Amino acid sequence: MLCPKCQQPTDSGAAYCGNCGYKLEQVSGTPVPVETSTATPSGYPVYVRHDHGNKAIASLVLAVLGIPACLIPIVGLVFGVLALVFGTLSFRSSRKKFAVVGIALGVVVVLGSLYLWMRNAQELVNGGSTNQITHQSARVSGSLQTIHTPCYTTKIPAAMKVTRSAGSCTFLGTTTGSAEQEEVKVIQVPGLTLANLATAARADVSNVVGTIPGGSITKQQSATFAHSQAYEISIKSTDGSAGTMSYVYDATSQGNLVIVLHTQASGTDYGLNLIESHWSWL
Repeated sequence: MLCPKCQQPTDSGAAYCGNCGYKLEQVSGTPVPVETSTATPSGYPVYVRHDHGNKAIASLVLAVLGIPACLIPIVGLVFGVLALVFGTLSFRSSRKKFAVVGIALGVVVVLGSLYLWMRNAQELVNGGSTNQITHQSARVSGSLQTIHTPCYTTKIPAAMKVTRSAGSCTFLGTTTGSAEQEEVKVIQVPGLTLANLATAARADVSNVVGTIPGGSITKQQSATFAHSQAYEISIKSTDGSAGTMSYVYDATSQGNLVIVLHTQASGTDYGLNLIESHWSWL
């Protein structure tokens, strides 16, 4: 007979066509062609589903490696994300358990990496601020000189030149080559009380502002200085210099109003906190 596929003669009793290999079926010694099909009984083609078991194992391995990698947050984050991706792709594979563990550990790795990343960033910011404060403290407190008066004692940077009369509670400290000043005046103000401290302070500072080119008051508020009541006024001038005057009410041997004046220029700023931190009433 002829092969139903290639129409070539076939040998009697042959199971396959010698020309094209088509499968033949023997019925009473006569080859009968047999059709093969990859279709399902319903007529739909069969699709082979790929098992992503290897991805499940990869998810678990990446998650485990990501735990120590968290010490370098960006590396840990990459490992954690990859573990989640591979775990998700293989969640329905034959190795689902590996995928579940990989996903769980991947979440831990991602969260841990983000936490360490934010903590490191915060420490970097705080470290920069701390270093700046430490540097400034070392600069101003590395070498100090003590001011002894009949009313109080305090300290100022040793680089300042002190001008003071013998036995006086008033002094002026200046820095060579700049307008940096630390000044304390002790004066008697008749009728001064805590109730009218602010009024007396504003009256005095108006005289100071009047002698400064473009001088003006930028801030004023009630405050304390060395555990005594005070009224603090900040001033500035058009040349960029600025300062703070702290009017302290306290009974001293030379008066009942202490004026602590601080000015700054050329970026240098020792601040009143240095004087106050070493202040001791006598």
